[in-house]
Amino acid sequence: MAIWLMDIFLARGRDYGRDSGTEWIKVLARPSSLLVIALVGTAGGWAAWILKTDYSYYGVLAIMAAYLVRPLGAAWLETAATALVLTLGQASWMIPRTGLANYLARESLFEVFSFLAVLVIIFYNGKKGRSSVAGKWGFYCFYPAHLLVIGLLACYFMKM
Repeated sequence: MAIWLMDIFLARGRDYGRDSGTEWIKVLARPSSLLVIALVGTAGGWAAWILKTDYSYYGVLAIMAAYLVRPLGAAWLETAATALVLTLGQASWMIPRTGLANYLARESLFEVFSFLAVLVIIFYNGKKGRSSVAGKWGFYCFYPAHLLVIGLLACYFMKM
């Protein structure tokens, strides 16, 4: 939803920044664009926090960061921006709840590895991969099936 709103308000649908990183930087540098990014980020982060989504508000902000820097054509920049937002977001979420000492303990750092998902995003070329009817329905069935198995295992282990 946040990306869709940014596309609408930043006129990205009219190919600003798709061909030229320089043009995209000009679009992003406009005060109106910065305001849109701030408002959409705030609204998206607030919605994620209220809905208790995975990675909360910093997940939304990391996706927005990756989306905004991708037209610049530098995979390292996309990785850095997303990793930075995820790490700072996770720290801003955990430190007030657990304290700095507990955050720095090994048990609290598992969320830091969330930025590894960025590697998958970097290698996406924007084109749909191979698909077959069997593969499509296999994935459609696998997703709810594995959640059912995880739920049953959780119920089983909760009774122990």
